[in-house]
Amino acid sequence: MKTIGKLLIWGLAAMAAAAAVLVARVTLLPPGDAFDGYNYSSYRQVEEDSARSPGPAVGEPFPEDVQIFDRNGEAIQLRSLWADQPLVLEFGSVSCPIFHGNGPSMEDLFAKYDKGSAERARIGMLYVREAHPGWLQRPHRDLGDKLTNAERLSGKGVTRPIWVDGVDGGLHKILNPMPNAVYVINTNGRVVYKSVWNVPAQVDQVLDLLTNRNELPKASLSNSCGDPSRYYSQRDMLAYIGRIAVVGGPDALADFVVNEMFEPEEAAASAACEIRL
Repeated sequence: MKTIGKLLIWGLAAMAAAAAVLVARVTLLPPGDAFDGYNYSSYRQVEEDSARSPGPAVGEPFPEDVQIFDRNGEAIQLRSLWADQPLVLEFGSVSCPIFHGNGPSMEDLFAKYDKGSAERARIGMLYVREAHPGWLQRPHRDLGDKLTNAERLSGKGVTRPIWVDGVDGGLHKILNPMPNAVYVINTNGRVVYKSVWNVPAQVDQVLDLLTNRNELPKASLSNSCGDPSRYYSQRDMLAYIGRIAVVGGPDALADFVVNEMFEPEEAAASAACEIRL
């Protein structure tokens, strides 16, 4: 019994030491990768992020002069994505747990409206910067990194088309660079719905209005609240936060908790958030 007790003490001490190292790593030491103005390696760098934009409002034209790529690295024209059917464009990355959490519901919508041929709507994702970079997933250094990760997603059950933004986030920065936002664009190239965090049930409602009733959704249906806890259940949020360690690494989880989760600015913004689900 004494031996077991000693082992437990040593184990707890090792865990405490590891936790202390992680906290020091994400608060005192410089971030592992230099900040290029878009791809960050720590939430401390997000505070320097000058890339943020609210994006086009509902009723405004969606950008079409920005270059994005297919999974083979071939440039594609944005306007071609909504030329014949409404477009659902969701942001995502390998290290975004909320994107993964919404994945099954988005695959259901893909089977319902797109069916692989844009039957009633075209539903796909835009690969953006890594949401939670860490030891397991570093920030992108070039387009090749993003293309490689897009292939990884396709091997994890994502059957929707994956389009890849440039390494500098040319389109993402214009649209409000959140990790799992979603836009719906009609065939006139105008935004008819947008949400800072993806709500698949709302996307379904919007597509039903567009494709079955030939109606535009009310602008009030769109969401601008930046606090994900207003969109998802407490149980889901705990699962998403825990999964950061799996998709980014334990340092990514520590970085998020220490440098982002308990920021006073975040709490104030959350208190002012209102969404209609």
